[in-house]
Amino acid sequence: MINQDCYRLLNVSPDADEKTIRKAYRSRSRELHPDVNPSPDAATQFAELAQALAVLIDPIERLKHDDRFGYNKKARNQTENAKQRFSDFQKEKASSLVNEWSNDYGKAMDMRQQQRLALVAKHKKRMQIVIAVAVVSLVVSLLLGILFISGVL
Repeated sequence: MINQDCYRLLNVSPDADEKTIRKAYRSRSRELHPDVNPSPDAATQFAELAQALAVLIDPIERLKHDDRFGYNKKARNQTENAKQRFSDFQKEKASSLVNEWSNDYGKAMDMRQQQRLALVAKHKKRMQIVIAVAVVSLVVSLLLGILFISGVL
């Protein structure tokens, strides 16, 4: 477990989203990486930075960290607990997914309507053939009946 405040180590606010945390990590890692940082404890600093990223990316570890460093100490009432706050990134992602699903649903319904129309057209053609055969059969039966009654057959 890391002994430092991960938010301070990464220079981000406690309400930062994952994208912001990763961006801050990349920025700080350019400063603290042992290949760039001449300090003798550069490897330790870089390891703490990587561990801070892991803590803040994992929701459970982040909650434990927030409890440990007092970020969850503010008083909460029932209505505040019921409200979930989303970052701009999460809102944008959810919106894009809803739009994508809506578009897919619309495409599926259009495809289904086209299939229905194709089946109706196919059914109409079959009914036309059945009616034509019935009419021809009726005409032939009438002609045969007339020929039979007239004595030709």
